[in-house]
Amino acid sequence: MIPDPEHKLDQLFKAYRQACADFEPSADFMPVLWAKIEAAGTMSWLVPMRIWATRLAAAASLAAAVLIVSLGFMQRAPEDLLEAGYIDVLVEDAVLASDGDLWLLGENRQ
Repeated sequence: MIPDPEHKLDQLFKAYRQACADFEPSADFMPVLWAKIEAAGTMSWLVPMRIWATRLAAAASLAAAVLIVSLGFMQRAPEDLLEAGYIDVLVEDAVLASDGDLWLLGENRQ
């Protein structure tokens, strides 16, 4: 005779209920749980990470501000843009974009 799978499952649940007591949470369940969590303390690697993250964020924002300000000073004056020719602007952009071999174009333009 083949044992009924549902009967075996019912026996398993019955054995589980007998092994584990019924859990009835009381009114102070959450405060007790939070007290246990706080007593365990925070993870030791989170505190230094939080400190370094704030320092890194401050350094990154300072670096971004310095770059933005320096780019503002490096821009051409509007008068220079009006006086520069199309070829001059192209040569300057090519020099800035390349590794420096195209400086000959600016020197030997005709």
